[in-house]
Amino acid sequence: MDRFQHKLLFRRSLFAITCAAVTLLTSCEKLPLWRTYSSAGLEAFANGEVAKAEYFLTAAVKDAERHGPEDFRVAITLNILAGYYRTLERYKEAEPLYERALSVAESRWAPNHPRVAHVLENYSLLLSQTGRVNEAALLAGRAAAIRRSQSN
Repeated sequence: MDRFQHKLLFRRSLFAITCAAVTLLTSCEKLPLWRTYSSAGLEAFANGEVAKAEYFLTAAVKDAERHGPEDFRVAITLNILAGYYRTLERYKEAEPLYERALSVAESRWAPNHPRVAHVLENYSLLLSQTGRVNEAALLAGRAAAIRRSQSN
């Protein structure tokens, strides 16, 4: 396995673990469709089925959006889909999704909510990966401040 494949496998694994944890921690309904699609997409991605993963993750966003554009499910599924694109280094597709996920998260929850911090952390990774370290540091700093305020 060459360095690029190893790096991609590591990113896929880290992404899948993070998203699975978010999905499991966000319970509101019994087996909702958006969650089923998200899980199927993450599983497909973990198995290297990139096109299938994109299909299911996009379907998860569409299903979440039927609950309204500012629904918490939209923020969660956009964050997952953006992470998928970021992991594949499809940064131009990921960034607007992170921006929208952050906007929805901030309108759904308070700006200092842990779920807002989660989106900020992921968006910060994208900015860092694209060489925008100052912007990344600002978002990471804001996320860290949210995390600190929650631990008190």
